[in-house]
Amino acid sequence: MSETQDLTHFSPTGHARMVDVTAKQPTVRTAGAEAFVSCSADVVAALWPQRCRALVSVSGYIVVDLVANRAPLPPRLIVPLHQSIGGQPTPLVEVGDRVLKGQRIGGADKWVSAAVHAPTSGTVLAVEECVAAHPSGLPTVSVIIEPDGRDEWIDRQPFDHTVLEPERVREILRDSGVVGLGGAVFPSHVKLTPAASVPMDELVINGAECEPFMTCDDLLMRERAEGIVRGVAIFRDLLKPKRVLIGIEDNKPEAAEAMRAAVSALGEPFEVVTVPTRYPAGGAKQLIRV
Repeated sequence: MSETQDLTHFSPTGHARMVDVTAKQPTVRTAGAEAFVSCSADVVAALWPQRCRALVSVSGYIVVDLVANRAPLPPRLIVPLHQSIGGQPTPLVEVGDRVLKGQRIGGADKWVSAAVHAPTSGTVLAVEECVAAHPSGLPTVSVIIEPDGRDEWIDRQPFDHTVLEPERVREILRDSGVVGLGGAVFPSHVKLTPAASVPMDELVINGAECEPFMTCDDLLMRERAEGIVRGVAIFRDLLKPKRVLIGIEDNKPEAAEAMRAAVSALGEPFEVVTVPTRYPAGGAKQLIRV
């Protein structure tokens, strides 16, 4: 099998594949339904000039043709109540309770805290300390849920943030468990609390990955650009900045193009700015400098 046949066969558009750019000869290994291709970086660039990403990690891998997928439901879910940099939410359920997807199972205990919700419908098996999925290995109070397979939601009622006071919107965000997905998992309603005495000049939306090997933000911007822009508009309404900038690293041209198209389609005055791909530009303090 030639190099071209080998690589194109195992990297159809729309599937996740890892390419080892340290290997001198193309090789293929499979793991269940996944197929991985090893080849040199110049071979990848020659075969996939439009698909090959300029994102190379220290481990020597680049990522091509990724799409986001849904994970299947496990037979048991262990949901830690302490999931953010803030205080530990108070348990709101007991053993034997049936819960619905999206139901609050932990209530925020302070302002710098966020509620926790059931990720699916099922029965509460226990409320007890479990070892956290964290390098510390420390125990944390958790709600253990046995899914019923229905994935049944609670009754959800949308609200119009434009007719509510900003403080009420922040309370809803807190009780909805909206948090950042960085290392601190910082509660979003706290970040969306502007300084009382200093008007905001610029709001910078961080579209840069925090680590070279990560592709989460890239894929979200490609696949859900319009939803992101609508969310940025809510931030704008709450914070009242004079200018909104969306910073995206220049090795993510598809994401930048998708975001510009969404900004234009929604008629927002936001600026999509490409910044140099320079580690660690994904950090907030570094991004505003580049």
